[in-house]
Amino acid sequence: MENELQNKITEISTQLQQCSKQQTLCMEESLRYIQQRDGFNSKINELENNKIRISNDLSDYKEKLSKSETKVNRTLVDVELCKTELQSLQNLQLSKSATLETLRLEKETLSSQLDERKLKIDELEKEVLRLKASMTTKSAPNPQNL
Repeated sequence: MENELQNKITEISTQLQQCSKQQTLCMEESLRYIQQRDGFNSKINELENNKIRISNDLSDYKEKLSKSETKVNRTLVDVELCKTELQSLQNLQLSKSATLETLRLEKETLSSQLDERKLKIDELEKEVLRLKASMTTKSAPNPQNL
């Protein structure tokens, strides 16, 4: 019986050693998992911080985009106003050119009429002088008659 007890003790001692080895392995594995978990948690925190930063950046870019779109729209409105004003100025220039051409033609017509009238006045003055001369010769006493 003693032998049996000795065998039992040896068997239990062997089992105890195996359990102790398994416990050590489990502890080591548990430590590795804890380290992995801590690494994963750090990575998650880092990723969450990156997500927040990227979200903030995205909000900033959206705001900048909105401001740029507003500027572009204002610029487009300004361009349309400039086009309208340019068209108005071009129409005004055409009107001015047409008016100047009309005035030039009127001036030519009036100048030509003035030239014609000057000629007529010159002719009439010559006629008046001729008539005066003819009257003075008719009304003047003839020196032979004296």
